[in-house]
Amino acid sequence: MKISNARDTIHERPNFVWQELIVVKLVDGTKKVQCNNCKIKLAKNKDDTTTQYKRHLNGCVKRQVSLKGQGNLFLPPQAPASDNASGIQTWKYDQAKIREVVSHMIMVHY
Repeated sequence: MKISNARDTIHERPNFVWQELIVVKLVDGTKKVQCNNCKIKLAKNKDDTTTQYKRHLNGCVKRQVSLKGQGNLFLPPQAPASDNASGIQTWKYDQAKIREVVSHMIMVHY
């Protein structure tokens, strides 16, 4: 299997999809385009259009996760008299309380 990062044509217009995809030559000689994120192989177009590759990248779950990255947790400074030093608290789910809050929200916003 031969891997190339550039397209085969000499005169090409750079496209963002080629930063996320590579052209792979299989053992039988056929060329496929492989996603760097999910490693799925897509058919390579003979006319070098990239629409189907853009559609794949827009829906690729592993790409979306890698683009999103890890968010930052913002914790406001606590007063020194606080009994919880870290500012992160655990909570218990209360179905009755949730039902009451949701019904109140429906009445107010309806």
